[in-house]
Amino acid sequence: MKKFIYLPFLFTFSLAMAHENGHVEYQEQKEESFGRLILAASSGKIKNRVTIKKDQSYVYIETNSIPDHSVNSRGPNSMQETSKSYRVPVSPKTNDQPTQSNPNSFGVALNGVPFRPSTAEYWNNNRDWVEEAISSRGKRLLGLDNNYGHVDHSGLYHYHGTPTDFIKTQQKTTRQRMALVGYAADGFPIYSEYGYRSAKNSRSGLTKLKSSYQLKKGKRPSDGPSGRYDGTYANDYEYVEDSGDLDECNGRFGVTPDYPKGTYYYVITKSFPFVSRFWKGTPDDSFLDRRGGRNNGQGNQQERRGGQEGRDQGRENQEGRGQGRGGREQGDDRRQGPPGQRGDSDFRPPHPPPHHRDRKEQKEIEIL
Repeated sequence: MKKFIYLPFLFTFSLAMAHENGHVEYQEQKEESFGRLILAASSGKIKNRVTIKKDQSYVYIETNSIPDHSVNSRGPNSMQETSKSYRVPVSPKTNDQPTQSNPNSFGVALNGVPFRPSTAEYWNNNRDWVEEAISSRGKRLLGLDNNYGHVDHSGLYHYHGTPTDFIKTQQKTTRQRMALVGYAADGFPIYSEYGYRSAKNSRSGLTKLKSSYQLKKGKRPSDGPSGRYDGTYANDYEYVEDSGDLDECNGRFGVTPDYPKGTYYYVITKSFPFVSRFWKGTPDDSFLDRRGGRNNGQGNQQERRGGQEGRDQGRENQEGRGQGRGGREQGDDRRQGPPGQRGDSDFRPPHPPPHHRDRKEQKEIEIL
């Protein structure tokens, strides 16, 4: 029988503690701790509806997709109430290789708003060169608002980067600077940019965690857009192992206020990739849909099983842009980064292997 957790009521349930070795153990969480998270998700100036429930296998998030903060998106589309149902495993496990999240929502915030960091804009019909929604200096592009979100053609509001107001609400309500923001599709938690200096020591103090992606040096190739690598496109970046605090999925293993025995967790950073473009574990089918329909449950299954027909439907969808430029659905987006290969799925990233560079050869670029 499922346990139901309705906002803003407080209930006790167990959260899974996932460890680097793949083993999972459960720890009973205090009613007070989870209650603060739920209250944070339900508060805000704009009224939203979020229901979170849990059984032994999954956490279920049902939402009307309306954010709990003000929206000043500069795009041409109007925000619409959009019913969505997401499901994440209680006991997530990591895979040997990461899996690209495009063209799907990477995860969902506790306020019910999805994370979709990539865009549908590309250079010269070449999907190897997909434009970024946020510049290398953190400037908001393509009509993004103060929370790095905007509204797509279907009326769905979504985040491309740091949901600033929501994170502030979480930090204030939970009294934790290292705030739980949401869950990725594979079930691992998503946190704000703060983490412990020593990943496994909660007494080591907090610091802003840095991405290990850096701008490439020099000019783009002759068959690509002209100019130097400046962060306009996703392929302007490369993963430089150990140059920052986080791995290629923009995450790491460690303890958190909500997982004191440790877990793998993702981090939202102020520099690329902002929100991870790859899953460390196996995504749930409820996230594998980019058509933007109002009821995504049936559509998710069709997208996962539908082969070419489902992909064609995804490409027909267009996301509205503040600059007035057209773009196809993110189903065709390609991303520079680690390839995701999983033997139990037909979901494969459509991009070449990543470029890696030794740390000593790369200067660190900080976002002001």
